[in-house]
Amino acid sequence: AVSLACGSGHAVTVTDIEAFSRIADRYVLAVEVGTPGQDDYQFIYSDKSGHVHVYAMDDGALKMTWEVTTLGSRASSIIVADLYGDGKLQLLICSVAGRVLIYDLATYELDWENQQLRYNRVDHMAAAQLDGDRQLEVVILADDRLFIFDGYNRNVQWSSTTNMIANFVVIGNVDDDPQPEIVLNSGIIVDSRFFNIQFQTDQVFGDRLALADLTGDGFPEVIGEFADRSLRVFDVWRGREVW
Repeated sequence: AVSLACGSGHAVTVTDIEAFSRIADRYVLAVEVGTPGQDDYQFIYSDKSGHVHVYAMDDGALKMTWEVTTLGSRASSIIVADLYGDGKLQLLICSVAGRVLIYDLATYELDWENQQLRYNRVDHMAAAQLDGDRQLEVVILADDRLFIFDGYNRNVQWSSTTNMIANFVVIGNVDDDPQPEIVLNSGIIVDSRFFNIQFQTDQVFGDRLALADLTGDGFPEVIGEFADRSLRVFDVWRGREVW
C-alpha cells in the first residue's frame, strides 16, 4: 500500500513512486507532471473537502509541498498547462461554487482569479490552442453556458447565447476540418472557429470523456465513460457509434 505524505513529514519513498503514480487513476481530479521518480515529478489531486494537494520530489522522496484550502467548495477541474506560451506551467482550478483560479506552479503564487467574471457554478473546463496565437484558450462550462476566454489577457472571447448543458468537456480535432472541436459530454460538438453547433447526438457521450483514435482512420473517437463503468465510443467523422 502507498500512503500520501502528511504534515508530520511522512513521505512516499522513491521505490513507491510507480505505485503512487498508478493510484492517480483512482481520483476523478488528479494530475501528474513530469516523470515518476524523477526530480521534476509532481502529483496534484483534490479531495471531497475542497482542498487541492500538491506533492513534489524532495530529497529523493515525494512530499506534500503545497495545499489550497480556501476554495470554499469542491474543485470541479484541475489543469496543468503552459497557459501563457512561455515555457512555464500554470495550475488552473475551478470550483462548483463558481471560482476560477490560476496559480504559478513553480512559486504557488496566485496569478489570477475571476473576481470580475462571476459564475454561480463551474462544472468543468479545458485548456487548448484554438486560434493560433501564443497563449492557450480556456473553455469553461459554467451556469449551463459555454465560455471561451483568452488564457493570457483573461478576456472572454466568446460565450454561448443559449444554454449548453453539460458537465464535462474535451477538445480535439475529431473530423476532417483543420480546427479542433469542443466536445461536450451531453452529446454536443461545437466548432472552435465559428462557434456553431457542428454535431449533436440524441444520447449523451458519457459522464467523463477522452479522445483517442481507436479505428486507425486518423481521427480520434469520443470515448465516454458512465458511472457504472460502461463505455460508449462514438466516431464523429462518420457520425455513428462504434461501440
